[in-house]
This record gives sequence, C-alpha cells and structure tokens, in this order.
Amino acid sequence: MTHKIKWSDTAKTSLKEIILYIAVADSVSIADKILTNIEQAANELCLMPERGRNIDELKSFNQSDYKFVMHQRWKIIYQIKSANQVIILLIIDSSRDFKDILFDTLSRQ
Repeated sequence: MTHKIKWSDTAKTSLKEIILYIAVADSVSIADKILTNIEQAANELCLMPERGRNIDELKSFNQSDYKFVMHQRWKIIYQIKSANQVIILLIIDSSRDFKDILFDTLSRQ
C-alpha cells in the first residue's frame, strides 16, 4: 500500500533553515544536493513508513506512531497518521538537542 506524504509547515521551515545554512556555510550546489536527497528520503516513506525507528523519548507516552529515519546527519521525524498518510513533522540535525526540539514541535501540533 502506498501512503500519501504530507509535509507540515514546521518540517518545511526546518528544512529551509538547514538548506539556507548549508548554502551560506558551504555552497549552493551542495545545499541543492542535500535538499534533493532529504526530500527523496522523506518521500520514500510512502512505500514503507514502518521501517523507521520508534522515538525512545515518546515510549513512555505510548506514542508508537511517531518515528524517524536518518539521512546522513539529519533526522526525518514523521507520524504515521492513518492507514494511508504519513506526515513529515520535522527535519533536525542530529547534533542538536533532539528531545527539547521534539517536545516543543509536538506541543505546537
């Protein structure tokens, strides 16, 4: 079964911030390549969203529908919303404080 992928506003904003930072710190061509790769990795979730890892920080809240996959150094955080929909919630650099950013993002959803 194919799932529909939807990007939240927060995910779009976080990806835009990452790409702008890379474009300034490195180069536009590298930023473009990373943008394409992250979007492709996120969109591949339409085929098998269950492949992602559960988010340990949410286990105590019994939230197994929130998962993440890694693409290079970025975590693609998403929610399996229904039998045919996946929502990309956030893209985050794995070096950042994942727990605080995650709870802040989820509290605004």
